[in-house]
Amino acid sequence: SSVESPLLCSYLYRECQCLIKIANCLSRPDSIPAISSLADGIKTALDSSWNAEQATYHYWDMDSHNKTYHSIISETVGSEIPALQISFEQPVRINFQINSEVETTRRLNIFIHGISKTGKHRVERITPDQIQWFLGIGFATSNLTYTHIEHIEIQGLDNKDKVSITTAGLDFRDITLLMPLWAKISTTTQSEALVQKTITDPQQYWREYGLPTFPNLTQEKYGQLVNQVNIPWNILIGEGLLYYGFRSETATLITRIMKGIIQNLKSEKAFLRYFDSNSGMGFGDKNSLGGFPPLKLFLDTLGVHIYSSKKIALEGFNPFPWAVTIKFKGLTIIRLVDDTQIIFPNNESVTIDDPEPRIIFLDSGSNQIRIE
Repeated sequence: SSVESPLLCSYLYRECQCLIKIANCLSRPDSIPAISSLADGIKTALDSSWNAEQATYHYWDMDSHNKTYHSIISETVGSEIPALQISFEQPVRINFQINSEVETTRRLNIFIHGISKTGKHRVERITPDQIQWFLGIGFATSNLTYTHIEHIEIQGLDNKDKVSITTAGLDFRDITLLMPLWAKISTTTQSEALVQKTITDPQQYWREYGLPTFPNLTQEKYGQLVNQVNIPWNILIGEGLLYYGFRSETATLITRIMKGIIQNLKSEKAFLRYFDSNSGMGFGDKNSLGGFPPLKLFLDTLGVHIYSSKKIALEGFNPFPWAVTIKFKGLTIIRLVDDTQIIFPNNESVTIDDPEPRIIFLDSGSNQIRIE
């Protein structure tokens, strides 16, 4: 790929943190400096992709390291591409979209004549194997970047083919741009801006049934997948919200996701892989693992961790607008807004009414409740 992304950086950064923990567990401190240095480099790259004005991270080009913007170079019908003499302020890649009336793969060759960043003339060929086809639409992107385009030739076009030539824009948004929150790499200032100005903005991600995958694309042009709620992605973003202290927002997100799940469970009698972020209408595979409720995120947000039927951990208060009752192997936990009642399998009970982290368990010797 010619694009570097916040998603990959987030994965790599979390992997570095895990490796550091493993090194500490194995008493291998000698390996930690190299891993930490790599993690610092990843964080620096991500910080450079942060746009404070737009309150979001963005993609950047692998070679130029710039964020480029989508612009139309040429839109034509037929086999002839008009003469082009167009310059760009920074190096860009060229995108091609060929709409054919025939839903078959076409053997096209594309030749780009232009000027590189260093001022050298270059001719690039995009072969038929480099053009991806789907339902009669071919897509291709140049491997090289250009500061000036002189001429573009496409061999093998039909007279009815529609050709759109644009610069490769890296200014679009999708849910993976929020992943630095999950990776715990954002600063406090960045996380607050990302949550308050981007995630909880109803015009972007904060929809009635969860966070959409592509918040700024229209369903009319790109289909129903743009508004899809992908539950695994939503869970990861929810974990990031919880880590940075946005417990109330996480509870709201879970409530909205569950509303979509329940709506489709009632109408389709199944857990659907996706559902629309605005209407909740489900689609995709039935009873897919990716369509199941976010149980762990729910319990983490609730502030409950169950070690066994005789030992649990509590922290904070119930952020949901209703009481929650959990039953597990004879253990009952009733989480109210201001307090929590715990009933162990031997009917010993206790009520916790403060938000401080607590471990509550049955002593193995006396079978009495202990709180730490």
